Amino acid sequence: MSQHFCATCNRVRLSATGNIHLCLGQEDKAPLRDLLRDNCSDAELDQAIRDAIAMKPEKHEFVENPKKIIRVMALTGG
Repeated sequence: MSQHFCATCNRVRLSATGNIHLCLGQEDKAPLRDLLRDNCSDAELDQAIRDAIAMKPEKHEFVENPKKIIRVMALTGG
């Protein structure tokens, strides 16, 4: 937490509710549940995931704003 490692972060988390959480230190997420329930093609799912990852925030705010995210990590997925 003492340094921003975000420039090299390639992680996202898929929650049980069908959201891709793009950063544990931000609220950014991309919904996939409706897309999956509508029987999307593999290509559509691939593009939705790529679009989501392209929206990953530049950095977390664990130090600057420690109370910004109050989330039970067990519910986030991983």
